[in-house]
Parts: sequence; C-alpha cells; structure tokens
Amino acid sequence: TSSTPSTGSYGGGTLLTLAGKGFSSDDTRNVTVCDLPCDVQSSTTTEITCISPSNPDSGSTLSCDVAVVQASGSVTLSAAFTYDASITPAITAASPLRGGTGGGTLVTITGTGFAISGNKVSIAGSVCDIATEKPTEITCYTNYHNGAIEAPIIVDVPGQGYARHSDLAQSTFYYIDRWSSKWTWGGLGVPLANEMIVITEGQTILLDVDTPVLRFLLINGGTLMFDKDAPSIELQSEYILVAGGGKLQIGSEEEPYENKALITMHGNVRCTEMPVFGCKVIGIREGSLDIHGKYIPVTWTHLAQTANAGDTTITLKQ
Repeated sequence: TSSTPSTGSYGGGTLLTLAGKGFSSDDTRNVTVCDLPCDVQSSTTTEITCISPSNPDSGSTLSCDVAVVQASGSVTLSAAFTYDASITPAITAASPLRGGTGGGTLVTITGTGFAISGNKVSIAGSVCDIATEKPTEITCYTNYHNGAIEAPIIVDVPGQGYARHSDLAQSTFYYIDRWSSKWTWGGLGVPLANEMIVITEGQTILLDVDTPVLRFLLINGGTLMFDKDAPSIELQSEYILVAGGGKLQIGSEEEPYENKALITMHGNVRCTEMPVFGCKVIGIREGSLDIHGKYIPVTWTHLAQTANAGDTTITLKQ
C-alpha cells in the first residue's frame, strides 16, 4: 500500500491517493491521518482518495501515520504524510464577518500564501465567487445559503490545500439575515410602524437596530435574536406572540448578552385583547423566550449597619 502526495498544508484539503488491494468499497472503511479522519471521496478495492484533515499542531513539520481501518483488517503507513508549515497558506482575517443568506456580500480575506489565480473560496458548502485575488488578499461575493449558519471561511489554494486560520474568530462568517437589511424583507424595505411582522419556520433574523412600534410581531417557527455586537437594541410592539417552535433569544447560556436590551410593549386600557393572552403582552405558545444576561454574583445583601435618615452612604455586608 502507498500514499501520495507525501506533504500538505496544516489547513488540510490535500487530496490523498492510497493505492493497494483489498480495500472495502463501502462506507464501513475509515481513513485517518495522525488519527484524524480523512474525508473519503472515492473508494475501490485498489484505490482510495480522501481529503486530508486540518491539524492544529504548531511545529514547522509534523510526520503522520496514514491508516486504513475496515472490518476485514487495517493497514498503517508509518510517517506517510507530513504537514509542512512552509507550504501552508494562512488566513489572518476577513471582513465583514456576516451577511444575508441571499448572498451578494463582498468579503475581503487577508492572509499569506494565496495563489495569484485559481483560488477557491467556500463558506458552509456555498461557493464564494472570486472577484479579485493576489497572494495576500482575496475578495469574493457570497452566494445563497439555505438557512442561518456560522462557519469558517475555506480557501483552497491550488496545489497546496486549504489555508489554515491564524485566528478562527476573525475568519468565521455568519450567514444571517439582518433586520436592518431590506433584502431580509424581499427587497421591499424594512418594517415600519404599525405593521404586522411574521417570522416563519426556517427564518433566523438578527435584530441589529431599534424597531419602530410594531402592531404585531409573530414569531411562528422562526427565530429572532438580539445582536450581541450592538451596544443597545430596543424591540417595540403592541403584541408579541412566539408560537410553533419559534424562538425569541437575547443571549444564550454559553454567551450571555452583556449589552443593553429593551423590549417595550405599547397599549392602552381600550386595546383589543389577544385571546388567552390579553393586551400589551409577550405570549408564548409552543415557543421559547430565552434571556441570558451578564452574571451578577451578588443580587441582594444585608445592611452591615443602621442607615439613618439623612445619611449619604450605606454600608453593606457584601
């Protein structure tokens, strides 16, 4: 059994060809490089091709065993593949890091080791169409993506494999439809005061601006989340109903919302009541309202000493 080529990028993406005999041609066979799964592209009894995985090692080179494991047995090629930093392209940053699911966002990717031409860029399986390219910068236009997702930008450099990420947080793109974009609303403009807004199943919308006073906000199976990067966001409506598995989300348990978030309900004593829930209300019916704010270690405490009338300070136990 043999494996070619023998070197590749730390970012992965090198197409390995394993030649031999007795390989299983079904999905019961696995290939690993340094114990990390190699994504099989094709398989016959005499040849397997797979795309090398990325490797987090920081050395100048790293020699790896390549192994084929299947029900009938396994074979290991010792030190058959070497990750080489000298031929590894790198992504240092990208901007912007979010755009609508409809595509059309121009993304600028900076880094080192890109090709003069022939680079390929993708995000969560969607091709990003190259606009310009040079060894230190690539610009590309995103295409449509089905649903919101946060995923690393993949740059495939011809003959070298994938670029690795110097800082994954600076090169991870978020396909998300923003409230402030007219394209989120079919190109007809953003929601206006007194309108009824519906967020349906499959939609995830990022609330990145203050809203006018809406007549009714129905989150029916979709998701509305407050933008964690905005310093202050206010959602205003007369009625809000979260139903059908919908979600209204302000932060998460893993990432608490640490900026200012306001939900202001509007109404009066003569308003028309929504059945079951009433007026000036956030109603939840087979949906969820998640609010996770900044952790406050002490939410209440005791006076350490008496506070008298006219005192300008008080002393607390904690």
